[in-house]
Amino acid sequence: MQRPSNLSALVFLLATLFALLYAPDTHAQNGPSILLSPDPSVSPALAQRVSGLCRQVAPVLLPGAPPRQGDLAVTSQVSVGADGMSVLHLKFYDAVSAALLFGHDVPLFRGEVHVALDSFLVGRIRQALGMLGAPVPPPAPQPPPPPTVQPYVPIQRPAPTYQAPQPEPDKQRDEPVEQEPSAAVEPRSPEPATPEPTTPEPAAAKRPVAIRFGVGVGSGMHAVELPTELGARRVPMSSFAAFDLSLELHATPSSGFAPGVRLQYHSSLGYTLTETSKDGTKQSSPARSHEVLLDALGNIYFGEPRFDASMYYGLGYAVQNLRTDFDLELPDYTLGGPHLLLGLRIPFASGHVLLTLSPDLCVLVQVSPALVRRATESIGYAIGAEAELAVHVSGAFALRVQYRETRASMASTYRGSFSDTKRFITTGVAAVY
Repeated sequence: MQRPSNLSALVFLLATLFALLYAPDTHAQNGPSILLSPDPSVSPALAQRVSGLCRQVAPVLLPGAPPRQGDLAVTSQVSVGADGMSVLHLKFYDAVSAALLFGHDVPLFRGEVHVALDSFLVGRIRQALGMLGAPVPPPAPQPPPPPTVQPYVPIQRPAPTYQAPQPEPDKQRDEPVEQEPSAAVEPRSPEPATPEPTTPEPAAAKRPVAIRFGVGVGSGMHAVELPTELGARRVPMSSFAAFDLSLELHATPSSGFAPGVRLQYHSSLGYTLTETSKDGTKQSSPARSHEVLLDALGNIYFGEPRFDASMYYGLGYAVQNLRTDFDLELPDYTLGGPHLLLGLRIPFASGHVLLTLSPDLCVLVQVSPALVRRATESIGYAIGAEAELAVHVSGAFALRVQYRETRASMASTYRGSFSDTKRFITTGVAAVY
């Protein structure tokens, strides 16, 4: 008659174990819990990564579970800075009062948190739980957990003094006191602070436009050849001091594309133009040779803007000009027209060094009448190229070296063709906001 009762007890025991082990709990039975609130800007893989780091410290509440006293709420959001780097914004709140404890920004590499920051973030989560005054469970993978203490306790129990009834209880009462400091060595909020109730701060919004301003000084070179009925008038390649200014505006990248606009200006300083006629005579005059480029850009990104290569194309207008203080055989002139360009950006050293290469083409439809009167065609072309190497010393400043060359050409009714060659080599700085 006892067999059925034993079988019933066994079934009841198995059912109880199954309920304890596999029944879904909406809240941790002991200790604090963590409630996660990721922003839609956080990818599912990154949200799972943050959840895994939180689970190393305390249980994570299921969605919809009500928080209780001592629980921690963690919000996460991703934004892109002016330098193109993605940043994960983490904020820690009291889950009951919604009081902000502190926040922390984590740079992302290719959209993920670097593994070297895992232990640091786990420490920050433990610090936030400690600020709530709740006991923080020790992390599982810590080196000093009690495995070395457990084998040590049974060694003293079989000691010869075990037969003595009076000293043994004293030792048993002392043993837990000795074990508590070893287990309490964990970094569990040595100085708990009571946070003042504050309204949760909104997450940092993405900056809609990035502005880049550059300035540089260096040297330039200029050469001109103008066919005439008496022969070619030539200005041999001569050098001078030069400077350049640039201003770029780029929208925040969206789906791998961002529009923008760029203005560039190159000019000579202290230029003295000397022309040589066919009979060898020379005439000189102070002059200025400069160039202005204004383009609307389309930026195409193949990954993270700061770490991966990208390309851009532009359409705008270009103007180059030569002015002299004294009248020479070579007249003052202006050349301009629609401007097309195609560029490539190649980052190195984790985005700290950026190489930019850009060829361009200009159709010269704006030609000064002074050149047309000298039997020069009213339309021509100009080809150019630009290369820049920028070294980022911080998130907002960079050192840069730039080279630009432009060759303009137009046909002439005389023998030969009109040509204008400009070269600028400058070194300077660039600031990004």
